[in-house]
Formats: sequence, C-alpha cells, structure tokens
Amino acid sequence: MNPPTQSSSESPATTKFLVESIIGPKQQYQLVEHLQANSHYDLFRAYDSFLSRHVSLCVFASESKDAADAQLEALASLSHPNILPLLDGFREEDHPVHVVKDIDPFLLSDLINEDTALDGEQINCLVPQLFDALIAFHENKTLHLGISPANISLYCSNDGRCRYTLLNLSFSKAMDEDGCCEDYDSSILQKQFHHVAPEALAVEKVDARADLFSLGASIYTLFSGQPPFDAESPIHLAESHRSDTPKHLGSIRSDIPAPIADWVMNLLAVDPVERPKNAQAALEKFQEALYEADEWKREQISHSQVA
Repeated sequence: MNPPTQSSSESPATTKFLVESIIGPKQQYQLVEHLQANSHYDLFRAYDSFLSRHVSLCVFASESKDAADAQLEALASLSHPNILPLLDGFREEDHPVHVVKDIDPFLLSDLINEDTALDGEQINCLVPQLFDALIAFHENKTLHLGISPANISLYCSNDGRCRYTLLNLSFSKAMDEDGCCEDYDSSILQKQFHHVAPEALAVEKVDARADLFSLGASIYTLFSGQPPFDAESPIHLAESHRSDTPKHLGSIRSDIPAPIADWVMNLLAVDPVERPKNAQAALEKFQEALYEADEWKREQISHSQVA
C-alpha cells in the first residue's frame, strides 16, 4: 500500500535524510513530511508500510547518539495516555532514530505564535492531564527536562473533549538514587530557555522540581501570551531570574481565579525549595486551589450583585 501523498518544502537541519527517503531495518518507513528541526534532531512524519499507518520519526544527529540511546532506555517502559508513546528505536547510518506515535498536528506553541492565549476554563482540563503525565515520568525515575509549549500537543474531539499530550522529543534523563540528575546536555535546554528552571540553566544538579518549573512556565505562557521571565538569551534570562519578579498571572488574566493564579506563581519560584516537592504534591495543591477558587467565584458574584 502506498502512503497518502504529502509534501514539504523544508529541509532537514541536522541529518541528510530528505522527504520521500525510505529508512528502517526493513526499509518500512517512508518520510512524507518534515515537521520541525533543531541542532540535535529532525522530526518527520512517516508512513509505516508494514502496519499501514502514519508515525513520527525523531532522527537525531550522529553526535547525539549517546544521549538518544540514554533516552530510549529511560522511556522504553513508560506508558500513559497523556504521554507520546515510544514505539521503537533503531540506527540509520549512525543516526539514532526514535519511532513514536503520529503526533497530533496542533502544538500549543502554535498558540504563542498566533498571539492567542488559552481560555481560562481550559486550565481545569490541562493541569490534571499534564501533571498526571509528569507523575508517570517521575515514577519511572525519569526527568523530562524539555517541557515547553512546543512539547505539548492538543487534540479536541467532535464532542468537545480535549486531550493534552506531553511529547518526549527532548533528551529525557534517568534519575539517580537520590532522584536527581546532573549529567545532562545543557546546550539542548538553552534552545528553549524561556521555560527552563534556573538551576538547570545554571547547569546545577536538578530533580523533579525542575520539571515543575518548566510546566509552570509553560502554563503561564499559554494563559498570559508571554513567558514569565522575558529575555533575549540564556545569559540575560539567568540575570532576570536573579533580579526580576514575573508579573502575577492574576493581574494579566482576571478570569483565572486568584487561588489558581497563585498556584501557578508558586511553580515559578526561582529557589526550587519553595516549589512543591514533586508533581504529586503540585497536583494536590492544584485540587486545593480549585476548591478555594469556587469560594473566590462566589465572592466575585456576591460583590458584583452588591455593586
């Protein structure tokens, strides 16, 4: 069976493979569209002729093979409905290739590019799904280390239900016995520096709280239309972490209840000690904030009726 015809005018940035190339141990994957690229990998949509389905292929630069192999090992046993599943991995002419489920076409970074923020009610759907996914990552003794709007996809069904999926296209790393990681490639983090935790940007030992900061920064960006710490480079961002305080989300979005806006700001604490200790604790605090938000809404309605 031939794949549906698709085309792309983009050229890969880090590998020599082009659209229409056929790769794989059994030559079963035809590259049909080039989706995105950075200095470490090219992402393609491909057609699997053996199983008659579309998949996505993350083709890494050859110099990234050690990191890619470590990620493959860390994610091989990870399964969650809100995490992009890793289906297979192989080498193609010294390039590590990860095969993942066909990525939902809409990435949340598209909202930022269009200067459109999410509706305030969406936070009640987004947070439980993504934090539950992050809990699964950490229970698998893996740090994501790449959470940003570009690594979150959105699919909405015809009945209005939305599914947020955490993509694992960055170099996730296994935790050590203490739940930490210090052997990671900081140059990758600097490509998406607006959402990187201060301690990761400083190439210090990190733990699960670094992922909490990144997810909190992504939520802030999606609902405010701007990153919490705005800077032109990783160096300037490090300076901003030390000297600036992000504008409170509640002052930007009056439709987001104050307890929930406060919860987001807590995730953005520069000192990791001031953040929740892990994703489970953060999700529990969110549930508490939801309860307090109901009280907040009733107060707002009462005040408006008096006025």
